[in-house]
Amino acid sequence: MSTRPWSTIVSAVVTTLFLLSLMALQGCDDERALSSTIGVNQPPVADAGAERVVSPGQRVTLDGTASFDPNGDALTFAWSLVDGPAVALDRADTSEPSFTAPDREVDLTFSLRVNDGKFDSEPDTVVMRVRHQTVNNDPNNATNNASNNATNNGSNNAANNAINNATNNATNNATNNATNNATNNTTNNTTNNATNNATNNATNNATNNGTNNGTNNGTVVDTNNSPTAEAGPAQTVDGGAS
Repeated sequence: MSTRPWSTIVSAVVTTLFLLSLMALQGCDDERALSSTIGVNQPPVADAGAERVVSPGQRVTLDGTASFDPNGDALTFAWSLVDGPAVALDRADTSEPSFTAPDREVDLTFSLRVNDGKFDSEPDTVVMRVRHQTVNNDPNNATNNASNNATNNGSNNAANNAINNATNNATNNATNNATNNATNNTTNNTTNNATNNATNNATNNATNNGTNNGTNNGTVVDTNNSPTAEAGPAQTVDGGAS
C-alpha cells in the first residue's frame, strides 16, 4: 500500500493554514471568503488494501474499502491491472472487484484511484502473489483452520473416548463376569459338594447304624439240648389194687 496520499493531505492542510494566516494578516473580515478558504476541497485518498498470497485458480476479491475523502464526499472507484498477465477484473468500478487467479505462479499488481467528484486521488497499488501453497498464509484462514482443527480434534477425541470407554467397559465387564462366574461356580460347587457329602454321610451312617443295631438287637440264640426224662420216686404196688 502506497503512503504517497498522506503527503497530499499534509500539503493541503499546510496550504489551508497558510491561507488562513495570510487572510488574518490582511485583516480579512469577509465571513464568506473565510468560509470558502476553510472549505477548500481536499483530494480523496485511495487504499488498495494489503498484499496477499493466493492459490492458482482461486477466486480473489480486492479491497478498497479503506479509501476515504477528507471532506466526506462520496467516492467512485477505478481499478486496473498494471503488471502481470491479463485477468478479467469484474466490477472494477466498485470498492471490491474480483478476479480468478491464473493457474500458474505469478505476481499481479493492481492500481486503484478514487474520485470525490472533483479530484482524483493519487494511485495506490497492491500485489497479489499467486503461489502453490502447502500452508495457507491467509491469517483469516489460519484462524479458521485452527478453530476447525480444535473443533474436529475435540469431536474426534470425544468420539474416540466414547468408543474406547465402551470397548474397555465391555472387555472389563466380560472379564469380570467370567472371573466372578468362575469364582462363584467354584465356591458353589465346593459348598454344594461339602453339603451333599455331609448329608449323604449322615444319612448313610444313620441308615447303617439303624440296620446294624436292629439286626444285632433282634437276633435270639436258640440252643437245642437233648431232653431229660424224670420217672419220679420208686413206689410199691399191692396186688389187686388198681
